[in-house]
Amino acid sequence: MKNTNSIFKNRNFSLFFAGSIVSQIGSIFINFATGLFILDLTGKAMYMSVFMAISAAMYIFMQPFLGAVVDRLNKVKVLYRLDYASGVTDLALAALLFSTDDPTLILIGLFINGIINSTMMAMYQPTSQSMVPLMLKEEELTPAYSFMSTLGNFQNILGVLFAAICYVTFGFKWLLVFNGTSFVIAAFLEMFIKIEHSPKISEGGLNKLISEVKEGYSYMHKKKELINMAKVAVIMNFFLVGAFGITMPYMINNDLGLPPYILAGVSVAMSIGGIIMSLRIANQQVTDAGNRIYYGFLWGWFCLVAILLDYYLFSIQVIPQLAFICILFITLILFGASGSYIQIPLNTSYAKRVDKEMMARVMALRHALSSVATPLAMIVYGFVIDGLGVLAALSLGVIGIGVATLYSKFNVHIRSLNDTPEISIEKINIE
Repeated sequence: MKNTNSIFKNRNFSLFFAGSIVSQIGSIFINFATGLFILDLTGKAMYMSVFMAISAAMYIFMQPFLGAVVDRLNKVKVLYRLDYASGVTDLALAALLFSTDDPTLILIGLFINGIINSTMMAMYQPTSQSMVPLMLKEEELTPAYSFMSTLGNFQNILGVLFAAICYVTFGFKWLLVFNGTSFVIAAFLEMFIKIEHSPKISEGGLNKLISEVKEGYSYMHKKKELINMAKVAVIMNFFLVGAFGITMPYMINNDLGLPPYILAGVSVAMSIGGIIMSLRIANQQVTDAGNRIYYGFLWGWFCLVAILLDYYLFSIQVIPQLAFICILFITLILFGASGSYIQIPLNTSYAKRVDKEMMARVMALRHALSSVATPLAMIVYGFVIDGLGVLAALSLGVIGIGVATLYSKFNVHIRSLNDTPEISIEKINIE
């Protein structure tokens, strides 16, 4: 664990990591509880999916522009100011919930809060991701991303379990109070980060900003492996969001009527799998990111097929509820492992290939392009669940993820993410 230990001798990374832990625990609370709260408030999957779709649309639309803005600014100041602002908005929503029981006003408050927080997250994401290569050496990137993934999954386990308990015991409004407070604490820690990196000074208004976004896209397009990975991620994210972000909460909460701790267990199971795989990868120098993407997608596809069969057998009363839950959790552990198997090498590969002065724009465009179909997925899955049921929604996911897996298998640009690819990047660029 030599490399893993050495990264925490870096004071800047330690402060950054500590701030991330504090803020992310609060975010996990709200991400878990908001959808459940809307389902309890309205009883409809459509309201939850519309809320998530609007929030996602704001995040996707704003991120490329805000990523370009981040490349102009002091990233440390951006980071802690965003966390302070996030804390204030969540505490304001909590104040609204303490002051009224009107469902209409509460829904309006939730939607406003979701839009504001999605916009801030669109700026926070490229800021935090672009800071990691500025704080660490290249050989420290894989252990850093592995350790962040491991601790992130531990946070997720503790966060969703505690969130489920607090949601049942204290209610959604107190989770908002905790979340807002955690963001303020994180911002305070991040104020002490010192990075010797001069932001790019750029003049000009909206036209200049649009030009810089186009420059970032052109940069990605020239690196064929990056733009093709974004394309396959569009397909994958559409069906993953539908299957796990919309279908799974509805299936457990409304369709099966299971208690909130079972929904918390879904996230915990995936986090356990992520931890196991992250620890295994931590001290490896991974050079086959291109191959891992295909095999990770295939692995995830088999897991979703298993979930579909598990639900079907339970729905026709071939297996009892306990067996259904056990099979579901085991499958989700395997699914979580497949995510870390893909993401850690992929993040490292991006950090090695992208110039530091372009990092925020590229990271913003990467997330925006890969998530462009997410709002549509939320709407589509809401209609599918309300109209055709959970089985149809899971079947749709199996088909879609199968298509994405085949795309990653036969796309030579994605396979060139290997540091020692079978097909040279020069040859691909000529083609």
